[in-house]
Amino acid sequence: MRFMGPQMMALAALGRVPEMRHRFGTYFRPRVGPSEDPQLVRDDEKAHGVIDAMGRSAGVLMRGNGAVTAGASLQEAVVLAWYLEDMCRVESLALSTGLSERIRPVSLELGGKNPAIVFDDADMEKTIDGFGRSCFANAGG
Repeated sequence: MRFMGPQMMALAALGRVPEMRHRFGTYFRPRVGPSEDPQLVRDDEKAHGVIDAMGRSAGVLMRGNGAVTAGASLQEAVVLAWYLEDMCRVESLALSTGLSERIRPVSLELGGKNPAIVFDDADMEKTIDGFGRSCFANAGG
């Protein structure tokens, strides 16, 4: 499905693709494909170029021509388009901080319990103790 969201168009104009900075990004593993060709896709050769740029991802940003998402159904492709636009929103915010190169893309296990990011300067004794308690904090009862 081809779409032209405002955040996606801004990133595509910069020649950037969004990194996996939040959960929606994991649907586009290994990463959103970039297509540098600004021309409209009007023949098989151009279509194959977009498919090649997409690779194994569920989406590709086409510089100046929107984005394409691919799903098992039209409904899935529409949801993926919404996810991709939100990825672009988050990436735009990260870029606006000036710290985007220091923010590392991550992929967390979607079914995991209490995923966390531990920084290099963390007090490991307190961190491990906190993880142990948080494991049961939302267990219900």
